[in-house]
Amino acid sequence: MKRLFVVIVVLVIFAAVALALLSRTDAPRAARPALAGAPPSAASVARGEYLTKAADCIACHTVGETGKPFAGGVAFKLPFGTIYSSNITSDPTYGIGQL
Repeated sequence: MKRLFVVIVVLVIFAAVALALLSRTDAPRAARPALAGAPPSAASVARGEYLTKAADCIACHTVGETGKPFAGGVAFKLPFGTIYSSNITSDPTYGIGQL
């Protein structure tokens, strides 16, 4: 009798897991975000341009003297020391091009 109860419990757990996996409502593959390293689509490039303009990234990531956009190096003098903005260009060596 005890063995039958254990078998029923295992079958109920298995059925619950199967039901949960089969009734998932994930986004379709086309709507999922691109993986790192995947070639950019025109839509993702346009979205990135929009976000950098909306957040005004160029203000903190471009040194006025050099004028290289998003190359970093802007000094922020704070009470605990000076920090510098990072290079957020697509350069694979110095920027974020390998992310």
